[in-house]
Amino acid sequence: VALGNRWGVPYPLEAFAALAFAEKQFARGARLLGAAEGLRARAGLAFQPADHPTFRVILAAATEELAQPDHAAARKEGRELSHEAAMACALER
Repeated sequence: VALGNRWGVPYPLEAFAALAFAEKQFARGARLLGAAEGLRARAGLAFQPADHPTFRVILAAATEELAQPDHAAARKEGRELSHEAAMACALER
């Protein structure tokens, strides 16, 4: 972001989301996934989620959890985050 490479931010956010899902932190993962989606949309980038076998397996396992109202709300909230807020969310412990 500091170098002006904002288009690349969604990819590591998805990686942090996958890590959160793997750790059963579904609300945090949903928020990060939503942040990646929102940043792509605001940048006018085509939706292109990370295409990695491990990510697909983790996302498939989290799909039922992501359908829960509170996790859907967290994903929606994530879509509104700025670049800076999304990165802060990804890096918080």
